Amino acid sequence: MDNSYNNVPPAGYPQQPAGYPVPPAGYPMPYPPQDNSAALRQEIARKQRKLIPFNIVVVLLCIVAIVSLLFLPLLTVKVDDASRIVSAFGLEEGEGSGSGSAEGESWQDSVSLEDALRGVKLDLSLSGMDLLELGFSEAPEDVLLDQVGAMIAPSSDTLAANLAVVVGAASSELGLEELDVDVQPVIDSFSSLGEAQTEEEVDTAIDSIVNEVRAQVGEDAISESALEEVRDFIREQYDKTIANTPDGKFSTEAFVCVAISTALDLADEYLDDDQSDALEGLLRSARAEEVLSPDAAGEQQTGGSASSEGTGNSGKVYTSYSELFGGLLERSGEDLLDEEQTQLLHNVFLAIAAAVIFFAFVWFVLLLFAFFHIFARNKRFLMWYVKIFGLLPCLIFGVAPLVLGAVLGGEIAAVLGMISTMAWVSGGCYVLLWLLSIFWAFPIKRKIRALDRQLYAGR
Repeated sequence: MDNSYNNVPPAGYPQQPAGYPVPPAGYPMPYPPQDNSAALRQEIARKQRKLIPFNIVVVLLCIVAIVSLLFLPLLTVKVDDASRIVSAFGLEEGEGSGSGSAEGESWQDSVSLEDALRGVKLDLSLSGMDLLELGFSEAPEDVLLDQVGAMIAPSSDTLAANLAVVVGAASSELGLEELDVDVQPVIDSFSSLGEAQTEEEVDTAIDSIVNEVRAQVGEDAISESALEEVRDFIREQYDKTIANTPDGKFSTEAFVCVAISTALDLADEYLDDDQSDALEGLLRSARAEEVLSPDAAGEQQTGGSASSEGTGNSGKVYTSYSELFGGLLERSGEDLLDEEQTQLLHNVFLAIAAAVIFFAFVWFVLLLFAFFHIFARNKRFLMWYVKIFGLLPCLIFGVAPLVLGAVLGGEIAAVLGMISTMAWVSGGCYVLLWLLSIFWAFPIKRKIRALDRQLYAGR
């Protein structure tokens, strides 16, 4: 287009002032620069609004990550059959381990740790809040005992059924590993014992348990005297359970703890030092020894009473696992951990608690930025802190045990193989955050930066 001086200036073009020098003919007369900053600002605002859904999604990801770090299990130890731990690590030796007992021995002789734990499932889960409690507790060993008790409690029905079957197998020449035992019917019978309201119903439930024990051990393998011993054992422990629970209600956890209390009460008097030390060491995975000798059982039946000298715990009956484990420690006259070990454990859990707080705080900071920038003019915010630290929980609690198990092998690999984690949830949030940033937010932010450059260049 010819825009020489002789052409008419565009509409709105300012007129030349009087006396203004006239350019020579044919001198190009450019149009005045156009101001498009308003249009650029509108486009930038439109692009910024496109980031609002992204910010909302980031807020939701942060909430999921924080909840998973604080309330979902960061450490879970699952054992499908606790007896395998006993056999794999050699925690039990001696003649009483699953080899059966001669007729006439008391029920304490027939119970082995491996048989009692057969089929018992253990599930210990520690969430971020549990780790915080352990880290800031003045007595972390007490919190651990409560956690271990909570881990065993769901398997109380199986433990009670195992005790009844083991007592019934006392006259059998076969160990439980040689018998095709299904304790589920015995467990169902124990459920009816917990529902019994009258003495007649209690006797009926006990008879049902005894009949199931007979069916599992075998009609020909178990004697009537052994069945009578099963009946007496269940009745005695049932009565003690009802007498010692605060509400007078039966539970298989209380039943198991009362039975162990009875064994410990007898052991106070009749175990020698080596046997007693081994029994106390069960909590620390020591090797189990024979619980009670037949001669000792006879003395107990003829009027002998457990002495309170030495331990001062004889006669105590425990109805919960945490009380039982505490009683084992009190009975041994020593703490679970010495002062140095307690301090070390406290420092370890304190470090883990600090790490959990830090990881959750990183996601919380991102949540605040994402939320408040929804309402701000500039919807963009920095996320580098999450992208650096957000994956660490998944690496520490999830990947590290797998790598260590593969490298170390052996028993350590077996233990580490029992460990799982829900830190994968926060890891998933971390991966999603990266994907959303790359394929959703980054293209929009690049366009906004380009528009910003145009806007500032025109000033």
